[in-house]
Amino acid sequence: MSQAAEKVLAVLEHVAGGREPMTAMAIAAGLGLDKSTCSRSLAVLVERGWLVRDERTRLFGPGPVLVGLAATAAVSGQLQAILLPTLARLRDATDETVSFHRRVGDRRVCVAGLESRQVIRRVLPIGDSFPLPVGPSGKVILAFVDSAQRETLLAALDPAERSEIRSWINAAIRTGVVSTDGDHIAGVGAASVPVFGREGVFGSLTVAGPLPRWNAVRRTEATGLLLAAARSLSETLGGARLADYERWIGTCAETPATTERVTTP
Repeated sequence: MSQAAEKVLAVLEHVAGGREPMTAMAIAAGLGLDKSTCSRSLAVLVERGWLVRDERTRLFGPGPVLVGLAATAAVSGQLQAILLPTLARLRDATDETVSFHRRVGDRRVCVAGLESRQVIRRVLPIGDSFPLPVGPSGKVILAFVDSAQRETLLAALDPAERSEIRSWINAAIRTGVVSTDGDHIAGVGAASVPVFGREGVFGSLTVAGPLPRWNAVRRTEATGLLLAAARSLSETLGGARLADYERWIGTCAETPATTERVTTP
């Protein structure tokens, strides 16, 4: 068992340390393993989410579990110090769960947050990692990534899903927010806004809670507060799109809270 574990860890370290995805044969050759042993190790790692295998290219790369743990561990004390006061203010103002999702390549990872104090609440998913097209936290990031990367991610989706996500992207560019009912998890409403760093979109700020309590009306009422919090974080991080927040906040102030302004793009 000890030798088997060592081989699995060796495969994981080899793939995680590579600059690009690699084939099973290349992994086996690089580690001096026979093909069957390497294949068994890869199967375990893929099954547990530590690695992923592209069915088209048959290349192996870091999986959601590995990406999530790496991103969470990489959150410095300085970034935590920046995030937590803002998260606390939002949690107290909305009485719902607040989270920060950091962009890591073509995924987003929940790296910080505070849960609602209410008994029935959205549980905080620290370490969860999902592709950018999944959930409002990812969609609002996807709206502001490099257009070439965005098109590559959208091209992998079926036409109906691609069309729907383009609608969300257009709404996010226009309003600065993606607000949904049960988009990622049934029974959960969420509103997400982008946060920018020096090199572009850095992550997203999300407030989520159970429906019908955290419904479209309440989310719309809180949009200005959420955008102002994201603007403050972006300014601290050296973000270059601060003027966009002023426009989005102005649009939000002119929109009645009774309308589903961004819930139905």
